[in-house]
Amino acid sequence: MIGITVSRRYAKALVKLLQREDELETVGRYLRAFHELLEASSELRAILLNPSIAMVVKRNIQRELLDRLQPPPLARQFLDLLLEKNRLRYLGTIVFLYDQLVNERLNRIYAKVTTRYPLAEKSAEEMRRRLSEVTGKSVILRTEIDERMLGGVLTEIGGIVLDGSVRGHLRAIRDELVRSAS
Repeated sequence: MIGITVSRRYAKALVKLLQREDELETVGRYLRAFHELLEASSELRAILLNPSIAMVVKRNIQRELLDRLQPPPLARQFLDLLLEKNRLRYLGTIVFLYDQLVNERLNRIYAKVTTRYPLAEKSAEEMRRRLSEVTGKSVILRTEIDERMLGGVLTEIGGIVLDGSVRGHLRAIRDELVRSAS
């Protein structure tokens, strides 16, 4: 619980410091990249997250990594602050919450559309446009292929599942038949 509270504070503070959309996107991209580095290397995590290792050693390693990544100054300062305050272990949660706050601020939402076959570009754009109209937000569409589907479309947006799949329709018909038979 403490980790989420701490992570939310850091994510909110960072979002407040950034004004332009391109700044928000760029800083988020570098935070995600650094988090991916941490996740990919157990040795790196063992050093940077270990409180018994001297801070000067951790600073030098992080500085070298950041020199290679070349993040904008604010992203570098933020990651340095997390290291100094021993909060780097919360980076994954901070990035997740940061992304949520950025999406709220930019009035956008992600939608996942699952189909049996790839959507034509025109169909995907039409779906994105309609979902934007319904939600009042800019929709970023992610498409997935599920060969187990019989057909139709399964859409997940903002925690809501819209089941337009053939299997979903068949299930609804079955449920209706069962209700009318009782």
